[in-house]
Amino acid sequence: MIEPVERFLPKPVLVDTLETRLGRAIPVHPHVLSALKLLVVTPLIAAGLLGGVEALRSTGAVIGLFCAFGVLDALDGIVARAHGLDTDAGRMVDRLTDLPLLLIVGVASFSVLPPGLVVAKLALDVLSLVLFVVKRRTTENRVRTTLTDATILAMLLLSLGRLDALVTRELVSALLLANVGFTALVVLFQLGVLQKRFIADALSGANALCGVASIYFASQQKIEASLLLLLVGAAFDGLDGAAARKWGGTRFGVYSDDIADGINYAIAPGVALACGIGGKEGIVVGAVYSVLTISRLVFFTLNKEGSDPNYFAGVPSTIGGLVALSSLLLFRTSPSLIEASMDLGADGF
Repeated sequence: MIEPVERFLPKPVLVDTLETRLGRAIPVHPHVLSALKLLVVTPLIAAGLLGGVEALRSTGAVIGLFCAFGVLDALDGIVARAHGLDTDAGRMVDRLTDLPLLLIVGVASFSVLPPGLVVAKLALDVLSLVLFVVKRRTTENRVRTTLTDATILAMLLLSLGRLDALVTRELVSALLLANVGFTALVVLFQLGVLQKRFIADALSGANALCGVASIYFASQQKIEASLLLLLVGAAFDGLDGAAARKWGGTRFGVYSDDIADGINYAIAPGVALACGIGGKEGIVVGAVYSVLTISRLVFFTLNKEGSDPNYFAGVPSTIGGLVALSSLLLFRTSPSLIEASMDLGADGF
């Protein structure tokens, strides 16, 4: 038997209740929903991506088909749980019917994305499925599913050349990189290499890697991708705390979290500000921002034992980083407005 799903993000009672009512109201076997996903929706997406069917290549059609796939994917699990059909075979069928879409989108986007990243994503997902079947070991998958769905949609739009002003190669590459990193953590857990007490540190490491990638994209003036990675890093930052509370951590855990925060919310926005504003003025603004944010993080770390866990002074560094990168996007041609935004953020610190 597959061991029960280990959730460190509990599902709200209201959501669980609504899902149960919805599942009981649908008089269809979950395998039928999986079959519709595999035999109807996936071939239509393939026809638009690989078959050149123009009617299926429009932005509306692509998004509509992807939403249909997502709805069917969610409903088969909801129905299975509501009717007591959540079996080993059912979970395996659900995973198997998800894989063809990823393969199709991966092939379609191979020429517009770094091939190594695409191959890594496909290989890790296949390996995760094999381990799921062989080892009968699964894990909390809502985070992975959400991240994968967002990545597949972005890859779809990029491969079709839709919304190219928003969905850029750099943006999708950044999202794919975060996805590969998280899937690698899941695979390590399935292999038994990553023990539960190390999961929080691993998620902090993923947060730090997002920060490093954010710095790279910021240095290349790709602020959209840099901001996206900061957001993904913030999600990992929240998950590492949840993992630590559920499974415990190591003595290095607090410091690894602070190091990751320093990279993601201090250094990365500082580099982005320096590159975005430009010149000596940009270097000064970026350096001051980074130094002040790191000082704040160090202060809270040193005073953590004597502080009230229910009280937090000022604006979190995460928000400061978001303000910094968002201001670069909104006021790219007005450095004075960027600096004014930093002043407002500093007042909150």
